[in-house]
Amino acid sequence: MAAGALWVASFACAASNPPSRPRDATTVHASADASPVHAVAETAVPASRAVASDRTHHFARPAQWPPALLFPSIYDPGDASVSSGEGGDLRVTHHVADASYPEVAATWGEVLENGGFTRVAPCVEAPRHSCAWVGHDRRVGVDIGANGNGEVEATVQWLPVGHQPVSSLPGPCVKPPAQTREILVTSSGVDQQGEFRQASVRWLLSTTPLIDLDGDGQLDVVVPHAKDGTCPWEVPHDAYVMRGSCGHRIGTFVGFVDASSHVAGFDHGLRELHTAASWATRGGASLVPDHHTRSRRYAFDGQALRVVDDATRSGRCHHCSVSHCAAP
Repeated sequence: MAAGALWVASFACAASNPPSRPRDATTVHASADASPVHAVAETAVPASRAVASDRTHHFARPAQWPPALLFPSIYDPGDASVSSGEGGDLRVTHHVADASYPEVAATWGEVLENGGFTRVAPCVEAPRHSCAWVGHDRRVGVDIGANGNGEVEATVQWLPVGHQPVSSLPGPCVKPPAQTREILVTSSGVDQQGEFRQASVRWLLSTTPLIDLDGDGQLDVVVPHAKDGTCPWEVPHDAYVMRGSCGHRIGTFVGFVDASSHVAGFDHGLRELHTAASWATRGGASLVPDHHTRSRRYAFDGQALRVVDDATRSGRCHHCSVSHCAAP
C-alpha cells in the first residue's frame, strides 16, 4: 500500500443499503482499495455560518496564523478554525456552503501544488477525498467530505517532515502476526418499489498497513482477531506502531477506521483513532428494521489505546437491509 492511499475508495454497509437486485456472493478483500477495515463513515457536525464562496473575491489571510499554514484565498477565514498540537502539527478546519467536496478538494489541491507540495500517491476520491502531500519541510494530510448539513467540511493537517515519533512504546518490538479471517455477510430487505432483495458478500479481513499513527511517514499495521466478533464491523483489531519491520502492539479497537483519523490530533505521541459502524436489525413485533450507528474515539495514554468516547444512535429504517454474518 502506498503511503497516501490510506482509505478505501468506497464502501456501503449492507445493513443500510439493500441491493438493487439479487446477486451471487462476491468477495471483499482487505486491500488498499477495498477493505472493510478501512471503511469510512460520514458524521454530522454542528451547523456553521459558512457561506458560498465567490471565486472572484479574495480574502486576506489572518496575520496571526502560522506562516506554514496555507489557505485558499477564495474561502472566508472567518469560517475556519486553526489549532496546534503535539509534535508541531497544525490543523485547519473550515466549512463551505453550496459546493461539492470534489470542488473544494480541487481548490485545496491547487493551493498545495502552488505552495510547492507534491502528492505522495493518488488521492482517494470517494466517499470522501483523502490525500497525502509532502513539501520540503512539511507533510500534509487532507480530509474533505459532506458533513450532513448541506456543507462541505475540510480538515488539513501539517506535520514537520522531521516530526519525531514517540520514543518509548509499550512491549517488545515484534513482527505483527499474519492473520486472515473470512466472513460471509448475507443481507436482505424490501426496496422502495416493494420488492424483496437479497445478496451475499464474502469479506476477507487480514493483516494490513493502514494508518500512520505516530506521524513518522510509515503506515502502521492492524491485525484482525481470529475469533472475536461475528460481523466485520464487530471484529476487534490490534494496532501495531511500526519501527521498521517490527511493531509495538498498543491496543485494540473495534469498528471501521474513519477517515478523520488520517488528520487526527496527537495524544502522548500517537494520533487519536476514530471508528464507526452501521448495521440494521429486525426484532420484536415490528417488521420495520432498526438502523444502528456506533462511533468510538480512542486515545493513547502512554501505555495503551483507551476508549474516550463511545456513542450509539438507533432509528427505524423501512428500506434498510438486515444482515446476518457467519463463517463460510
